[in-house]
Amino acid sequence: MPDLLYCFKVGRVSVYNFLVPVFGTALSSIYLGDTIWEIKNIIALVLVSFGIWLVNKEVSAHLHKEAVPK
Repeated sequence: MPDLLYCFKVGRVSVYNFLVPVFGTALSSIYLGDTIWEIKNIIALVLVSFGIWLVNKEVSAHLHKEAVPK
């Protein structure tokens, strides 16, 4: 099995560490019966999801050419 860092960029792989609290909250709800449908948890889920999307979205070729110094 190839190493994830060999196949993908470090930034793309490391951002998924932010999902650890999301899965921890979901699993605590399942196994411990905790309530997770509170406004603070929903806001946190939206912010984490937005951050992952923001890091993983593709930069257009036009913007990439301007960002790379010559």
